[in-house]
Amino acid sequence: MFRLAIVVAAAAALMPAAAQADPALDAFQSLCMATSAEAKQVRARAADQGFVAPPPEVQAKLVLPNIKAASSLWKATDNGVLIVVWGEGPTQGIPGLSDSCVVAASPVRDNPDALLQGLLGVGPPRPGPVPLFVYADKAGARKALKVGDQQGAIEALSARRLRFAAVRNDASFTWISLSAPRGQ
Repeated sequence: MFRLAIVVAAAAALMPAAAQADPALDAFQSLCMATSAEAKQVRARAADQGFVAPPPEVQAKLVLPNIKAASSLWKATDNGVLIVVWGEGPTQGIPGLSDSCVVAASPVRDNPDALLQGLLGVGPPRPGPVPLFVYADKAGARKALKVGDQQGAIEALSARRLRFAAVRNDASFTWISLSAPRGQ
């Protein structure tokens, strides 16, 4: 019995440590992805998770140019703050409006595009000033859409499954966004 305990302890010591969950990715997944960025669902889930209205001076600074009539909530975490912003707005090159949801996290995350890629599981982002993941989402099963796959994009858009996810850092926050076009 003692030998078994030693073997188990040694095996446990050699196993890689379990990755700690990132509150920003957890919030993005539960508030933005699981709701397809739909405003009523984002608000309800955020409130259920303890997000509250920020002070007016903070709210005034949470203006995102591509999200019209944005709403936001925030909460403190063990090591920082999370802010969720949602609303609707245009998506470049896509007809109609998109539901949008953004999670901002402080402190800033290292290598945020790799973190988002790991969460989405859809391959590397499209290159550009902000890494962009373009994919079709069918009940949580995500499939990357390749550059030039117009047919796939049209099918995903008509079924309201087209998604754009992006991530970037600024001096204070890591911003993770999801846009879910509604189509015409």
